[in-house]
Parts: sequence; structure tokens; C-alpha cells
Amino acid sequence: MAAATPRTNSPSVEHAGPLAGRAAMRNHMWPCMVAALLAGMLIAHLLDRDSGLVRLSHGQPMAQTALAIVLDDQLASEDPKLRDSPIRIGQTFRDGSGAYCRSFFAARADGVSGIACRRHARWYLPLLISEDTGEGSSSGSANAGENAAQTIRAGVQGMINGQPFNAAAEARARAKIWKN
Repeated sequence: MAAATPRTNSPSVEHAGPLAGRAAMRNHMWPCMVAALLAGMLIAHLLDRDSGLVRLSHGQPMAQTALAIVLDDQLASEDPKLRDSPIRIGQTFRDGSGAYCRSFFAARADGVSGIACRRHARWYLPLLISEDTGEGSSSGSANAGENAAQTIRAGVQGMINGQPFNAAAEARARAKIWKN
């Protein structure tokens, strides 16, 4: 006498067939695809509006010539107006991997701010924020600038290994062309 197999009311993958598994996978892929699309649209917006500062390299935002020059040469203690620069340097520090990183802020209301880290003789941008508020009022620009500054401070705190550089340490790192 053969053993009876208990029957349940719950569907199984065997009974549902191969198409049910594919449909379930497609349903889980939609949020990922939407997130990737939105991220791409944000980066495209930043690149379109401020093409002199940021470009993509293998899907990663990195400093274009104008921003790279500021990150290479400008110290945090220097006034960006003396260089006619659209960027102000915030803090310089090392991240957990030992790479030099620098926070930077747009001097214009429509610029970009973020954190740049030096790897393989290039400045990669693990944090990039558009300062474009889309509002005409100066209070909107001030609020957007403060929100960007808070986000960047939180990013620095999450990435920093040790203490931020003082002026002398920053000048020594620049003299070594940001090499370890």
C-alpha cells in the first residue's frame, strides 16, 4: 500500500509552473529598475546643467577638469573668490580605505556640492548634491544650501577615518599631489 501524500491548499512552485516564478521575479525587479532610472535621471540632470564640473566614468560620477583643478589646488583656508572659483573647499580627510577625500560646496545657487575622494589619480564623487532649488526666493536657496551642508557633514562623518586635516596637513597632502 502506497503512503498517502498530504494535500494542502497552498500553491507550490511545482503546481504553479515555471511562468509563476518568472512573474514573481519581475514584480520584485520593478522597484530596482525605478530606483536605477531615477538615479540616472538625477545624474543626467547634474551633468546637463553643470557639464564643466562633473562627468560619468564607467557609471561613476567624477570631477571634470574645472572641479578637479579646484580639488587639486585649492586649500580650505583659501578664499575661492581670489581664484574666481565657483567652488569652496570644506574639509579634507582620509576615508576608511586611506584615500584623500575633500568636501566641496557650490558658490553659486545652481551649482553642485558633495564629497570627492582621490583614487587612481582621479577625484571620484561618492556624494553629489544639486543645489538647484527650482524656487525664485532667496530663502529657498538658503534652505537648500543648508540642507546640502547638513547632508555633506553627515557624509563626512560616515566616511572619515581619524580627524579632518588642519591647514598644515592639507598643505602637505597637496604638495605630495594627493599621493599616499
